[in-house]
Amino acid sequence: MVHQGDPRRLWDTMEEIRDRLSTVDGLPVYGARVTNTPDGVTTLSRGRWSATL
Repeated sequence: MVHQGDPRRLWDTMEEIRDRLSTVDGLPVYGARVTNTPDGVTTLSRGRWSATL
């Protein structure tokens, strides 16, 4: 049993990651393209997936 007390629902996120690892055989960050801007923004992208840091 898992009790989620945080509004971010971290267990749900972990389940999504686990499901992706078992069905797609990897995370989208593997092999992602990295773009850095002069103001320090980093963007990772692969296919339709992207994340900005």
